[in-house]
Amino acid sequence: MPFSPRLLVNKGKEAEALSTLSYLRNLPEDHYLVQVEFLEIKADAEFEKAIFDKRFPKLSAAAGNSVWRREFAQVCDVLACFSGALWGVELLGNFFRFKLWGICIEILN
Repeated sequence: MPFSPRLLVNKGKEAEALSTLSYLRNLPEDHYLVQVEFLEIKADAEFEKAIFDKRFPKLSAAAGNSVWRREFAQVCDVLACFSGALWGVELLGNFFRFKLWGICIEILN
């Protein structure tokens, strides 16, 4: 089973991603459907990276090309946003939000 084309694009292996996508679709690499899907995957990956760079400028440099670090930071951010709603008390929510974010930062470093 080949690697996911999305993962390969995120890792910067675009040629391998295109050949994998071609293999999975059972179409030649220069077929327009393969090219369109590849460009959609590439645009989505670039958009996600740009959003991550804007939202987490300090982590962006530290994460580098690590897909796992970027995804983990985004999951931690989502969990931190909902911590106030989960516990219902804003003060307690803020405490857990900062605590959770601090733990995530330590894991990422």
